[in-house]
Amino acid sequence: MTKTHDPLRRVKERLERLKQRTYRTATPTIFGKVYYWIFGFTKGGKTVVWGPYYNVKEADRDLTTLDDGEVFDLDTRDVTRATREIKAALLQRGGDPDEVLKRVLHKKEVD
Repeated sequence: MTKTHDPLRRVKERLERLKQRTYRTATPTIFGKVYYWIFGFTKGGKTVVWGPYYNVKEADRDLTTLDDGEVFDLDTRDVTRATREIKAALLQRGGDPDEVLKRVLHKKEVD
């Protein structure tokens, strides 16, 4: 038995699958704007980078939930770029490379 390939049906199925996905709304980066990022350690010992925060009060509120941490002000909203910049700053300060270069979590999780 031969299967007929209906291209129109395949396109409709693909569009339906795409429609069902949920996408984060993209907010454009505003040049010259400062975003706040948290680098810290959870009570379970995991290394995290959270952000971006649009004001320092929000960042400080979430910083209190961590065992240890620090707020960085960066000019990027990109999580990978922010993580690289934070790690570079910590290494320049003389931080322990084994601790600084560990993989980090970017999602808030309950310990």
